[in-house]
Amino acid sequence: MKIYHPIFAIVLLSSCAKPLISNLEKGPYKYDTAPKEILSVAVSVLPADKAAAVAPEKPKTFFDLRDSLPHIFLKVMATKTNDPDKLISLLSKPLSTVEKNQTNEKATDFTTYHVKFAFSNLKKYYNDQHFMHPNTRLEFLTTTLKIGEDEPIKFYSIDRLQNEYDDIDLGTLSRDQTVSLNAKLSANGGLGSTLGSSNTGTTTNSDSDQSGQSKSVYDANGNVIGSLTKTGTFTSSNQNLKGTTANINTNLSATAEADYQNQQTIKEAIAVKLQRLKTGFNFSDKALSVAQRGRPLGDISDNIYVTAILKVTDPSNVFSPDVYTIDNLFDDNNQAGLADKLIFSKRNVSFVPCDKCKDIKLSTSYEGAIRAVGNRAIADGTNALEYDDEVTYYKIATTEGDKLQIDKNVYCKNAFKFAAKDAEGDEYTLQISAPTDEELDIFTDDRPEYFLKWLIDQVSDPVAAKLVTKRFKLYFESPATHKKIYIAKDVFSAAELADIKKLTGVYSKKRMQ
Repeated sequence: MKIYHPIFAIVLLSSCAKPLISNLEKGPYKYDTAPKEILSVAVSVLPADKAAAVAPEKPKTFFDLRDSLPHIFLKVMATKTNDPDKLISLLSKPLSTVEKNQTNEKATDFTTYHVKFAFSNLKKYYNDQHFMHPNTRLEFLTTTLKIGEDEPIKFYSIDRLQNEYDDIDLGTLSRDQTVSLNAKLSANGGLGSTLGSSNTGTTTNSDSDQSGQSKSVYDANGNVIGSLTKTGTFTSSNQNLKGTTANINTNLSATAEADYQNQQTIKEAIAVKLQRLKTGFNFSDKALSVAQRGRPLGDISDNIYVTAILKVTDPSNVFSPDVYTIDNLFDDNNQAGLADKLIFSKRNVSFVPCDKCKDIKLSTSYEGAIRAVGNRAIADGTNALEYDDEVTYYKIATTEGDKLQIDKNVYCKNAFKFAAKDAEGDEYTLQISAPTDEELDIFTDDRPEYFLKWLIDQVSDPVAAKLVTKRFKLYFESPATHKKIYIAKDVFSAAELADIKKLTGVYSKKRMQ
């Protein structure tokens, strides 16, 4: 009869150890249907974040100099004058000039609308005793936002997705492009262990001197994971994982198999669970879906913010007229300026007129699964994480959420023309010749009320010196008789000034498509 020393039996067990007491992959679980009103999901519309305004560059002065330059500059300037007031005047002058940007590029496409959607969920686990275990979590949740098929708008692109776990900047992503998604991953530690990380590629092995006989312990792949002495003391050090060093210090008096399982579980949690995107999405013309999955010892995010761009798809709803921007309408005293000082610029804009626009209606739905735990008191698990739980997955069937809508006034626009009537009640429309003749329209974002005020001031008290200009012509024209009443041109006669005084009720009108 042969007698084996206990140390060799333990080493033999460790050399072919498997995580037998873990329910990580093959553990038993049940599947059931979730009760109603255990979860509430909503989607709301928030104003999109505005881009931070870039401060204009300012000329540099003496006070903007750094280090010893102000001292040197002051010595040089002091030698040029004995008058203190003159010195102060020189110091106040700019040291450099900033070129003014003569181009004033304005937006021309108003057929898109930036919006931020807030996806939120309210977990009501307290309504059922089966969901009160601390390891209960919402394992899967997919929320879908749909635009009605008859709505003249679509999802054009997704710019950003944010929650407390992921922050994904999707840049110029649209449906016909391929992009790489980068997420900011947050670390989750395991229970019963110390987890540390650093940006290094060095692998560290730790040794401890023990009295008595010592043998190496191997994993299933033949890799050395530590040493075992007669006292059963076990010392281990993890290898580098994808550029991050993880050190786990564990003192166990249990068998080598228990430590093997604990180590492998933590490796799996670090290398697999934390290296996946916790939030995903897809979208088409009329639908946007956000999919979430729980993490080890962590629930699904309560709030997700998706910044998107909506675009009008029906060409019959889009109006594209030529519009003018007019500057220098008033002087520093808020008095109507000279016609010759006006600055005109012209561009073509595309927008949805408010009279042809309607509220955008959207619907929501959601589905998923809850991971609930029902451990028995006499069968507590020994795993440091959560894989000994007796799990039941409760499916949440597809549920219709609340309806929501976007007010048409937040994305519709208008252009305005200008008109007046004479003593007989005939209506005249304002035209411009610069150099071609066309109706003068001003976009709603370019403050048409300012030009209307200037026009009313000139018509109420016409003075030839204020209206003379050789750069362009402004005139009211009757569509019926084609009679013209000039407001600005190179020369004015007394009769033409008298015609201006006959105009009454100068007003603006929406430009119709």
